[in-house]
Amino acid sequence: WKSLTKISNTLKQPYKDLITTIFNQYKDKIQTIPASMNYHHPVFGGFLKHMVTTSEISMDILKYYPSLNRDLLLAGILLHDIGKVKSINEDLVPGHTDEGKLIGYNVLGRDIVLDTARAMKKFPENILTKLEHIILSHKVASEKGSVGVPRFPEALFVYYINELDGRLNLM
Repeated sequence: WKSLTKISNTLKQPYKDLITTIFNQYKDKIQTIPASMNYHHPVFGGFLKHMVTTSEISMDILKYYPSLNRDLLLAGILLHDIGKVKSINEDLVPGHTDEGKLIGYNVLGRDIVLDTARAMKKFPENILTKLEHIILSHKVASEKGSVGVPRFPEALFVYYINELDGRLNLM
């Protein structure tokens, strides 16, 4: 949790307020749930591990791509799976909630970000639209809730870092 907080504190406004608000609201779940049931990081605390790992990888690689918007990219990395806090339960043997089964974590995550940003008042719509796209396109397969392929560089970066960490963890 300390590593995640340290990373999120490097963000500029309005990203920092958005991330901090969401993380504080879902702190317990972020710290405990697995990242998935049957795929990558399917263990207690796996979600937090995935968030920290993908963020740290991103910060290491970003220096090679100076044209990318660092804050948008890191916010996308930190929020791409946030819907899992509503789609994975905290049972002794975790499973999917009804919302997770019926709506999917991508849409749930998008809704968490939209609701939080709109409650903040005056959150820039252009940033919000890009964060929505990152969340909804980080899994390219439509059966995984994607709306399509990433359509700008930061979204593509999030897609590949997520794939890298998930697949290497499986291996």
